[in-house]
Amino acid sequence: MTRSARATSFRLPLLALFVNAGLIFVIIFSFFPSVFREQTQRLVFPVAVAAPVQPSIKVTSGKPVNISLPQLALSMGIIDGKYDSTHQSWTLSDDKAQYAVMTAPANNYQGNTFIYGHATKRVFSKLENFSQIGAEAIITTDNGYNFHYVLKEVKDVKPNDVSLFAYSGKPILTVQTCSGSWYENRHLLVFDFVKVEKA
Repeated sequence: MTRSARATSFRLPLLALFVNAGLIFVIIFSFFPSVFREQTQRLVFPVAVAAPVQPSIKVTSGKPVNISLPQLALSMGIIDGKYDSTHQSWTLSDDKAQYAVMTAPANNYQGNTFIYGHATKRVFSKLENFSQIGAEAIITTDNGYNFHYVLKEVKDVKPNDVSLFAYSGKPILTVQTCSGSWYENRHLLVFDFVKVEKA
């Protein structure tokens, strides 16, 4: 038998084997489709579970440019505020509040928005004896939103208490001025975020 005849004689049975295997697969699939469907679902299901979860809210934020406390008839502009590590001091304005730019902007998602100012008549002197829990604060941002907050806590802390900068929970607003006989303490008003709307 020649080499080509031998090769042909081996190819024919092999071809028949593949054809028969294909027929068997079709028959099994026709009578037991649920077996294959179950296997497919097992493979696909984990992929569906692993899909990224989208935030349930639209995140809105903006840089503070005005603060208003209606109960105190107080409303004033806000400018950027920075900490000078060389002189270990904050920038301060004589007639405006300041937004600590290293803290979170006003937003409806998370973090602490920190506004501070002098305890002087032209800035935050009205805050010194103010403790009306539930009072409203409104922050207006550079992109035209009003963020509404309600007062939840008033406290005095030492200047070396910097815990407010480590905050990472739901959105809050902290307003700070000085307090004490020699203005040696930091007077903090902490507000919870309520809502945001177009200005």
